[in-house]
Order: sequence, then C-alpha cells, then structure tokens
Amino acid sequence: MSQFGMPPANIIDGLRVPHIFTAESVRSAIQYQPKSDDLFLVTYPKCGTTWAQQILSLIFSQGIPEHSLGEGPFLELKGAQAVETIAATWIHQNSPPLQIGSMGDINFGDYFEHLLGWYEHRNDPNFLFLTYEEMKENPDTTVLKMASFIDNEKYAEPLRKDSEKLNSVLKYSSFQYMKEIANENSEDKPKSSEEQSSNSDHSEKTDASSQMGENEFKKGNAGKSISARLVRKGIVGDWRNHFSKEQSKRMDEKFTEKTKGTNIADLWIKCM
Repeated sequence: MSQFGMPPANIIDGLRVPHIFTAESVRSAIQYQPKSDDLFLVTYPKCGTTWAQQILSLIFSQGIPEHSLGEGPFLELKGAQAVETIAATWIHQNSPPLQIGSMGDINFGDYFEHLLGWYEHRNDPNFLFLTYEEMKENPDTTVLKMASFIDNEKYAEPLRKDSEKLNSVLKYSSFQYMKEIANENSEDKPKSSEEQSSNSDHSEKTDASSQMGENEFKKGNAGKSISARLVRKGIVGDWRNHFSKEQSKRMDEKFTEKTKGTNIADLWIKCM
C-alpha cells in the first residue's frame, strides 16, 4: 500500500496510473491517432467527469435518458480498441486523502500540472474549457455551450428551439436524478468473463502481485458500486467541511505558488 492508503500505482513510460491499468492499454491509448470527429472529455479525477459524461450523452440523444449514467470509452484503461468498438466503459479513480505537500505523488499526477497544461489551450478552436463551478452556476448555459462546441446546427440549435428538449437534458443530468440512478444500480453485480479478462493486469507484473493489487483496490471500496461512488454530493465548496485551517492555508499557498504569473485565480474568484 502507498502512503495514501491506496494500492501501488503503475509507472508506465513515465506516467503514474492506477495499478489496474495495463501497460498494453496505456501505450495503446498514447499511440491512438484521433479521427477528425473524435470528442475527448479530459478531466482530473473528481472534478465532474461523470456529470459531464451524462450531459454529453443527453446532448447526443437530445434529452432522451438511458437507465444508466452516461459513459464513454476510458481510453487509458481499455486501450484504442475500446474506441473502435465504442464499448462504453468507465472506472472510478479513488482520490487519496489530501497531503498538501505531496500532491504530485498520486495517480494521474499533480492536479496543477493538469490544470496549467490544458489552460494554455483554452482559446484553441477545438478546445472547450469549463470549470465545475461554472457548470453548477449556469447549467443551461453550459449545456448549450457544450452542444454548440460539438456541432451547433446539429445539437445546439434543436435545444434552443425546443425548450422541452433542453429541460430534459437539464433534468436527467441533475444531481437528484443521477443520484437516484446511482442508488438503483448500487448493488454490485458479478463481472462477466469479458470484464474480468479486460481488467486483468498485463503490466509487466507477476500474476500474484497483480491479483494482490486488485484485491487491495476492491477492499478499500467494499460495499459500494462504481455508480454509487461516482455520484457523491454535487456541491461546490465542500472542502470547507474537510480542511482544517492549516490545510486550507497550505492549499492557498500551493495554489499561489503553482499559478503564479497566470490569471487562473480569476476562474474561482467567487469561491476564494
């Protein structure tokens, strides 16, 4: 186990990923050649990924919900073949307990490196930059912005012209609805042989160490399904209920240090 209480990570070609990610899948994802109409959802864990997936699913269906949370292929976990077959797959990344001084020593690396790297592309024509707080404050505007980014004529205009469609997207991507679906699907189901095979660890480890890591991962999440763990509170500012004054102070210092020379703080001026 790591210092954060999580199973050991895999370091694959310099990338730190959860131990259940295989070297084969990660390398396949890195080598994947995007098509002109591919849409990538790129978020740091626990920053609204599941919510954004649900909104995208409803935009594509024009407000018609499925009886499950919207999901897309998790490229690094399943590899490029998942995109080719459009296999809807999602796995939850557990956020380890926050250690302000060692924020880069976790799965998927340092949050600030993720933020700074993508923030540089915020004005690129093929990139849409959103914050969780923005999505919470203006959900209808966010939906139309996302739909317009994908294809204004095909997806955004129909939502603007038909308020029932837009309201359906908002209703079925609301926290209340998503929580209900997550609770309904909260019972863990036995994995199919295909799922068990795809989750086996081929990342240059012995079978024994791989099985041990997966058992540790499951033990830390006993009694909760993936859906139940993905939809938690759906609020802004919950850190106040968890951070001590000292942790809050250290986070402010880390934020100032990492974002020095940028205007990133303006994104959260209402929250700070």
